[in-house]
Amino acid sequence: MAELAGQAWRDVLRCPGPSHVDNFFELGGHSVAGARVLSRLQPHVPAQLSLRLLFDHPVFGEFVVAITRLVEQPAWLEHEGRA
Repeated sequence: MAELAGQAWRDVLRCPGPSHVDNFFELGGHSVAGARVLSRLQPHVPAQLSLRLLFDHPVFGEFVVAITRLVEQPAWLEHEGRA
């Protein structure tokens, strides 16, 4: 997931990296760019992604952890409101 997320950040932000400490917004990201990143990742994540995820986890390493949790989380937890 880190490689997919990194590629999405590189493509959308047109920057090298990112490193695990890079902040999406400090690299020039904004809400429209965030939507583009999430749209590239959505086919690989079983849960619906929202911009809230990126706003809550703007640092790349934390973002990857959050996305990975969504991928590994059983679908029933999301439906039960336990996610």
